[in-house]
Amino acid sequence: MITFLIRDFPDLDHLFPVIHIFLKKKEKVNLLNFEINLNLEKDPKIEYLLKNYKDNFFIYEVYNIKGNRFFIDNIINFLSKKKFKEINFKNLKNLKKTNNIIYFFYLLVICYFKKIIFSSKSKIEEYLFNETWAKNLIKKVNITSLVMDDSYYFNFSRPKSLIKICRLNKVKITLMPHTCHMFTRKEDIENLKSKNLNNFYPNIVVTSNKMKQIFNSCGIDFSKIFNLGSARFSKENINLLNKIYPKNINLSNEMNYRKKLKALYIDGAYDNTIEKTNLIREISKLNNIQLVVKAHPRGMFIKDQLSKKQKKLIENKEANFFIDISKPTKKLIDESDVIIGTYSSILVEAMLSSKKIILPKFLVKDQIEIDIFYENSGFAEVCNSTDDVVSYLNAYKIDNSKQNLKLIENFIIEYVYGGRNDCSNILTEYYNLIR
Repeated sequence: MITFLIRDFPDLDHLFPVIHIFLKKKEKVNLLNFEINLNLEKDPKIEYLLKNYKDNFFIYEVYNIKGNRFFIDNIINFLSKKKFKEINFKNLKNLKKTNNIIYFFYLLVICYFKKIIFSSKSKIEEYLFNETWAKNLIKKVNITSLVMDDSYYFNFSRPKSLIKICRLNKVKITLMPHTCHMFTRKEDIENLKSKNLNNFYPNIVVTSNKMKQIFNSCGIDFSKIFNLGSARFSKENINLLNKIYPKNINLSNEMNYRKKLKALYIDGAYDNTIEKTNLIREISKLNNIQLVVKAHPRGMFIKDQLSKKQKKLIENKEANFFIDISKPTKKLIDESDVIIGTYSSILVEAMLSSKKIILPKFLVKDQIEIDIFYENSGFAEVCNSTDDVVSYLNAYKIDNSKQNLKLIENFIIEYVYGGRNDCSNILTEYYNLIR
């Protein structure tokens, strides 16, 4: 059976459209959840698939699957029970508030054992999730074709045993792009080159000819690299997402009548912490700006990870900005006039919506030889300092914000649609490669 592997919510953005095309063609599909604390069924996209394709769509919590190692597998099964999904150290404050002291200490023990057993790159990971575990997994869910995120394949130990058994059994493996590639870093390229990729087994999908050349330069044969463009940003998927996340029909009228310019900063995991803190502080001082910060899942604006100084910035009652950690970024983009960001693939949403993009290049000054693909495409405002961003926002007029749509279109064709003028068959190409 076609089986998709997921380790985090961001993976779902890229896997979802391909899962959907298989289900539309009445294929049976498995989705393996490799993240112990991730509740997939709360995601609107998964809710849509379960509602419309419940007879052909099967979600497996991999740690709940019964194994043959009596003691080890029973411990893994117990700790991965649904009732323990939200039992983890990040949720400790809520657990303390909602439980009596005795039960709280019991849950604390559960947190501790979950951390020991399910932490990635732990000392016992290879022993717990070994080839015996992988063989049982393939047998129980009948994997005939495996689809997974390319970064999970290259950079994590957990799926290695499953990958090895799939290869021994000649199960097809397809690597999906972790993102619609918007940049390259010297560090990432050197990391790939350090791996022995001459006998590379899976097929790997890229979103542009530039990325095809880069992967080949790292040792992967051209016959294994397929430039299919981005499934996430295909027109078919965007139309479907508009149904799942309907637009506010009154939004355009509201935007026309309000006086303040609405700016959205999309936090990047590689953005310099000190520089972006200063940028947010300075923008928030502008009286004509309403600023929203979209927190990155692994970024500094997740409250449990804030330093005292950063908490002071966020909790300042006079601060003229809001941090969003839950609303879909697409909705935030629709509600904004100007988008500020560096390299995130979600910036493609801004391009498709013809939103003005500000690239604060100084936020990635610490990255060695970083190449942001759209920097020289002519449609983004490239700023080299916080003062440049503030000056541009002060001078920006909503009524005079016409974009060079041709420049945006050229970039999307080359880097999002894989060089295709017509992107209507992108998902069909994914389907034909994977099945």
